Amino acid sequence: MREDLERLRARIDELDSALLDLLVERMRCVGEIAELKRSDETAELALRPAREARILRRLVARAGSAFPPDTLVQIWRELFAAALRAQGPVAVAVCPGELWSVARDHFGVATRLIAVTRPARALGLLEEGRAQLVLLQAPGEEDDWWWELAEAEPLPLRVLARLPFLCGPGREVRTPALLLGQLPLEPTGEDLSLLAVGLEEGTSRSRLAALLHQAELRPRWFQSRYDQRRARSWHLVEVEGFHDGYSGRLHQALAPLGARLVKLACLGAYPRPLELEGIPG
Repeated sequence: MREDLERLRARIDELDSALLDLLVERMRCVGEIAELKRSDETAELALRPAREARILRRLVARAGSAFPPDTLVQIWRELFAAALRAQGPVAVAVCPGELWSVARDHFGVATRLIAVTRPARALGLLEEGRAQLVLLQAPGEEDDWWWELAEAEPLPLRVLARLPFLCGPGREVRTPALLLGQLPLEPTGEDLSLLAVGLEEGTSRSRLAALLHQAELRPRWFQSRYDQRRARSWHLVEVEGFHDGYSGRLHQALAPLGARLVKLACLGAYPRPLELEGIPG
């Protein structure tokens, strides 16, 4: 038995060395990517939520029941975070509490988090360039940042992700978190979109909901409010699919509203979170 244990431990040592060599090679590739981007004057923050989601979905499916999916995701999240930091400075403005742990899980132990007390302050840090990303709770009744964002032309920033990415038993959060930044949106094939919909006074949310359900967009409501100054109602709703503008399936779904649809702002589009319950094993 002792000989078997020593043999297996020696094999683990070999595997650890091989894993380290592969990780070093991965970071070398990241360094080459960073060098290529430095020659591009329009280079932006190296974060690519869509690519990260595709990688995680592929690896979790490949591992199946042979490796715990929550552990796998956390390992690769640290790798993503290290690669992001290697390509330039990054800081995330986030409120303390539950969001802090969500941010730490997503961006790793070494990424700089800036504590703020209010969404407006977090967005201010982004505008000042002191933070590159902002993590906010999905809006509650007292939050109006999304409403103000929807009124802007063009949109100064977008919602890039809904966190946590891995959901399921043991990983519940009271309120989803939304990651905002100044990056282009990219589809993954399994996406959700966040819409701010402005309706003429007298047009009910139930009418909007019926049209979205009819188009199989499966709306999930975050908040509704009334703009007394402009006599319109605003609705923040998450729908199925990647919608980076008022076109295609979304246009067809809302066309019956006609002039009663006074504003539609696509605040973001992002990968659908990965559900633990849907993973084999």
